[in-house]
Order: sequence, then structure tokens, then C-alpha cells
Amino acid sequence: MPLGLPDVRVEEVQRTQTLMAATVSTHWQLQGCPDCGVSAPSRGRRRRVLHDVPHGDVRVRVVWRQRVWRCPDPACPRGSFVEQVPGLVTPRGSITGRAITWAIGQLRGEHATIAGLARRLGVSWWALWRLVRSELEHLAANESRFAGVRSLGVDEHIWHHGDQCTKGPK
Repeated sequence: MPLGLPDVRVEEVQRTQTLMAATVSTHWQLQGCPDCGVSAPSRGRRRRVLHDVPHGDVRVRVVWRQRVWRCPDPACPRGSFVEQVPGLVTPRGSITGRAITWAIGQLRGEHATIAGLARRLGVSWWALWRLVRSELEHLAANESRFAGVRSLGVDEHIWHHGDQCTKGPK
């Protein structure tokens, strides 16, 4: 797992003062059509640029050389299809899974904002929020997060904002 990226190998790394780009690909494997199962010949690769966790002030891009296949069965409606690496990025996504995990950690632990994190990743607010919200909803639905919890605490201090900030209930 080079560079901490799952299921890919690093082919090349280019660095400047403000950007690091790592070109990655997967190892060859025989692939069958997802619809009909017929062994599919390769149609080469396409390049997908993914936004990854920044390294300090340096933005990180993963250039994934994604495999493309063609289904040889003329009766199959699929035609062509591309490889998926779920541990790296969601289908049609442009932000790596570890960047989403990093963003959630920044929201929880550093009180960062989606706008600030989107700027650091070099993506739009909406592109980041769509993925973060989906992951937070998935995490919230997992009841096992309460395993071993005997009681929940509540902060008794309530802040009211108005002309003057007052502490305590109104």
C-alpha cells in the first residue's frame, strides 16, 4: 500500500512547491463483464485526477490510470466498463476515501469548516459536502458506536446570543 493508498502501485511522483502528483495504477487481472460475465479485452486506460489529503500547504493529486474494458458479447447491453477501486475513490468520485476521512477528522477535532477544507483540497464546497454528509449519515446509522456506553452526559451551560452574551438559561 504505497503512499497509504489501497490496492494501487505508484508509478511516478512529481513535486513542486505547491503541488505533489502521484501517478498510480492497479495490477493486471482478468476481468469479466459485470452484466454477462464474458472475459473482456482491455481498451487501455484513462487518466482520472483525484484530490487527496494535503501535505501541509502542498496540495496532493492522485493521477489514477484507470483501466477500461469492452464486453465482446454483441448481445450484452454493457458495451464498455471501467475498473473500480472502492478503497481509493467512489465511482465517479474525484476525492479519495482517505481525504473524506481526513475531512471528517478535521471537522470533529479541529472545528474546521467545509468551506475551509474544500479550499485546502482544491474542490468546491458542494463536492466535498456531498461526500462528507453521506459518510456522516452512514456513521450515524451504525448503532455499534454506542457499544460500552452506560450514560450520556449533557453540558448544562447554555449560551444565548443577543445584545449581550449571557450564560445560563433565559
